[in-house]
Amino acid sequence: MKRPGVAGAVVHGVLLLLALCAAYFDWTRPKTANRRATDVAIWEGQGADVTAVHLDSTLAKVDLTLKRDKESAKPYPWFRLERTVTVPAPAPPPPAKPADQTDASKTDEAKKDETKPAATPAAPQTKVTVKEFLGSDRTKERVDKLATLTAERDLGKVGNDTLDKLGLAKPRGSLTVTTTKGERKLELGDTAVGDRLRYVRDPSSGHVYAVDTNVFGDLEQADTRLLNADLQPFNAESIENVTVTSGAASRRYAQRDRDKTGKSYWVALAPESGSASTEAVGEKDERATTWFSKLARLKAERYLAEDENPLDTLPATTPPAPAAGAAPAATPAAPPPAESKTVLRLEYEVAGYPPATLELTKVSAGSDKVVYVARTSYTRSRVVVNRFTAEEIEKDLSDLLGA
Repeated sequence: MKRPGVAGAVVHGVLLLLALCAAYFDWTRPKTANRRATDVAIWEGQGADVTAVHLDSTLAKVDLTLKRDKESAKPYPWFRLERTVTVPAPAPPPPAKPADQTDASKTDEAKKDETKPAATPAAPQTKVTVKEFLGSDRTKERVDKLATLTAERDLGKVGNDTLDKLGLAKPRGSLTVTTTKGERKLELGDTAVGDRLRYVRDPSSGHVYAVDTNVFGDLEQADTRLLNADLQPFNAESIENVTVTSGAASRRYAQRDRDKTGKSYWVALAPESGSASTEAVGEKDERATTWFSKLARLKAERYLAEDENPLDTLPATTPPAPAAGAAPAATPAAPPPAESKTVLRLEYEVAGYPPATLELTKVSAGSDKVVYVARTSYTRSRVVVNRFTAEEIEKDLSDLLGA
């Protein structure tokens, strides 16, 4: 005879096992399947298979390449963004009017000059700007979405008249996703529903879809939405030791209580042995702790091309046009020559990471034109950093190093 409750326990055990299997499948299945029930798949794939993305739109040409360093198998996202902007032509200066000549005393020649038609204004010019930069961690999410691209609506195959109404008879651009298994392409049309959706066409199937515009907008605005502002791959709390060098002065510091969130502090190390100096053992170096907290706030604001002058990133200043009849302004003095000065060099020791460095340089041409530039192996390029944070870091260096 069966004992009471055994059958029920077996049934519940089987149901529990089935629930665990379903949960495991849902957790481990590709992200491509995790979409709303109303979404329609344009294509499916894995983010790990994507090697490049190219977007050509009216706002920008974007190339996203998943690159790899020799010493690391993990790819990193690198953007190249090209924009063509229209620069308005400068307005022609107003004709000068002699201060000592009244309308009554004008010569016939002067009156003829006034009747001449105004000069044709100069045509606006176009300017191409190119930016290259490292993508942020959020880039991976965008790559995953492109690997499995979904739409809110599938309009099917439509006629030429409808294609024209949707901006697809003459596409506004294109998207190409390159993977290890081949390429997938889309033609881009107009936007709809308050610019929330964009019409696209898959040339391989002929189907037209309505897709969330953020899929394309994030790429078009990648220099603000997906730019990696970090100077290192590790966070400040992970740093064990740092050697700070400025000119001939150098000092080594260690971070204590790194495992206590918000309570870590810094101590100076004796240079000869690498161990904590007698006066610093167990004691918090307030100046160093404050200085390193400022250093942690230093972020990349813009990546520089290899031959780009950092001072060219400063906004241009245009002198005001002289008023009518005013004497011509004096020729402005030539700007002082640009100077470049290495502010400091940092050598990091972080568990789980190869040795890392940071070099901060100050580029200036007078007191009103100053740019701070950082270079690390992680950014793989020179980057412009916040001037005011960098100035504070430089100002406190002498106290930090005892120089």
